[in-house]
Amino acid sequence: MNPKDFQSERPTVSVIIPFYNNQDEVVRIEEHIRNQTYPESNLEVIFVDNGSEDSYQFQESFLKRNILLTEKKYLNSPYSARNRGIEASTGEIIVFVDANSFPEGDWLEQGVNCLRDSGKDLMGGNVLFDFQDEMTAAKIVDSLTSIQMKDAIEKRGVAYTANLFVKRCVFDQIGHFEERSAIRW
Repeated sequence: MNPKDFQSERPTVSVIIPFYNNQDEVVRIEEHIRNQTYPESNLEVIFVDNGSEDSYQFQESFLKRNILLTEKKYLNSPYSARNRGIEASTGEIIVFVDANSFPEGDWLEQGVNCLRDSGKDLMGGNVLFDFQDEMTAAKIVDSLTSIQMKDAIEKRGVAYTANLFVKRCVFDQIGHFEERSAIRW
């Protein structure tokens, strides 16, 4: 990919974050994303509620800064929630991250630069696990098997949406994620 493939040196970025019953994590990751070194004028943040059982009341300032959507069709599929985000997004690059993530301050800038400089259409970044807050069986399994991003990319040719940067043209060319019901995450 050539830098000229984007409209500017700093392409517009849409960050899509599905969530389910975790408003505190949503507020926390929004703060991490808003504190990125990437220019906020080139950034939109889209949260997609995937059928939370709890009723949330986000502050007005949160609602003004972000796009908040609700997945209504496939409530058990985070990929369907991601599709609603893609449909609402306007960025030249679409970035996927999970609500329980703690991205570094230059995460977006480094990811965009790597994608731009690599000549590739998508790029998966490393996912590290923090066991200080709560250690769950699911977190342990993911850290040991599921989200080994480097191995997944190099050995199997796949990348997980826990830290994924994708040029919009990929979705324009091949469509969105498969829509189906899945096990509740």
